Amino acid sequence: SINPRVGYSFMNPDWNISLEGHYFYNFENKDNQYESGDELFIDATFLKKFDFLEGIQIGPIGYVREQVTDDKNNGTQYYGTTNGKARQIGVGAQVLKDFGRGVFVGLSWSKDIETRNTVSNDGRLTLSVSAPIYMKNKPKAANLPAKF
Repeated sequence: SINPRVGYSFMNPDWNISLEGHYFYNFENKDNQYESGDELFIDATFLKKFDFLEGIQIGPIGYVREQVTDDKNNGTQYYGTTNGKARQIGVGAQVLKDFGRGVFVGLSWSKDIETRNTVSNDGRLTLSVSAPIYMKNKPKAANLPAKF
C-alpha cells in the first residue's frame, strides 16, 4: 500500500493541538488476488500544558478509521468472499513529558467506541518515546558591530 499523510500542529505556551490524516491506497496481493479497500485515518490530540510539573501535557486523544472503497476478491481466498467496509472510532487520554531538544515520552490509553468489520480495540495502553536522530546546534550569535 501507499500511505500519504498530512498533519498540522498548533503549539503555544498553553496548548499542543495536533491533527493528522492518512490515506491508505491498497494494491492487490498477487499471491491470493485479494485487494483490501482504501482507508482514511484521522488522528487528533488536544494536550494542555501544565505548570505544576515542567514539561507535562495532558489531554484527550481520538481517532477515526473509515474504509472508503470495497475489498475485491478476484481469487479463492476466504472462499471468494469479502468483508464489508471497516470502521473504527476511538477516544482516550494521553500524558506527555517534554524533556526539551525534541525528546518526548508519552503514555496513552485508548478504546474503540464504535467498531464495524474489523478487530476491536477494547483498551490499549501505549508508551511512546520520540527523539531526533540529528539536530543541528543553534548558531552562535556573532559579535558584529552595530551599523548606524
